[in-house]
Amino acid sequence: MADSHSAAAPDLATAEHLWMGGRPLEAGRALTLLVPPAARPRWAGRIVAWAYQRSKRRPEPAVVALIAATAQPTTRAGAVAHRDAVAAILAQTERTGRFDSLHEALLTLALNAARLLLAATSPEPPDPKEGWWFVASLKCVGDELDDGFAAEAWRLLEQIR
Repeated sequence: MADSHSAAAPDLATAEHLWMGGRPLEAGRALTLLVPPAARPRWAGRIVAWAYQRSKRRPEPAVVALIAATAQPTTRAGAVAHRDAVAAILAQTERTGRFDSLHEALLTLALNAARLLLAATSPEPPDPKEGWWFVASLKCVGDELDDGFAAEAWRLLEQIR
């Protein structure tokens, strides 16, 4: 007898329902199953670039470099360097004592994209939770902006290839 929770694999409609219903971690879980591991960095890079543009914030040079790196093959060492650079900026921002929740949300989104880039360079199978957290961190950016963000963001999230 099949478990009632072992329904068919999620599809875009399921992921959209979860995203629009305010369940970003679960939407991330569904989307991560749909985005091929090798395509995840490029997918994430497009979304990070859009989130910065949508927020009208200028990304730090390390984030610009990360976005560029997601559009092309990179080495493991390169991916580690991008992750560490973004993580250092986020840590420095948190230490300043000047709370800017949008800035921190954007940096967290970029850091999660860097983790997807790093996962794509690993010889081990990628941890799907990296994709879950990436999508959830996009929701945090939207929480700092406006009500129209979720629908606009969905149009990018669903472009999985």
